[in-house]
Amino acid sequence: MDEKNNDAKAVLTCNIRKYRKALNLTQEKLAELSGLNSIADLEAGRSNPNLSTITKIANSLGVEVWELFFDADSSDNQSRHSSRTAIKQTIKELVDTL
Repeated sequence: MDEKNNDAKAVLTCNIRKYRKALNLTQEKLAELSGLNSIADLEAGRSNPNLSTITKIANSLGVEVWELFFDADSSDNQSRHSSRTAIKQTIKELVDTL
């Protein structure tokens, strides 16, 4: 896995945890709401979720899929705006095909 994929995975796992905690959900409760057995390995970065799994989690958290990949803490956000917009559109199109 290259560095960009590792970065995306780190952002994904961090955001899942952030949104879950903001809703005061346990890992077990989020897994239950998402129809999954567990999310512990996912949050720990030990698994590679597919788009269907990410969509289920996003729906359970009440966020859009792209929000799970958005790095709000990035210091280079302005220069990444156009890239994020393209990624957001691509993810939306993928989700719409499910």
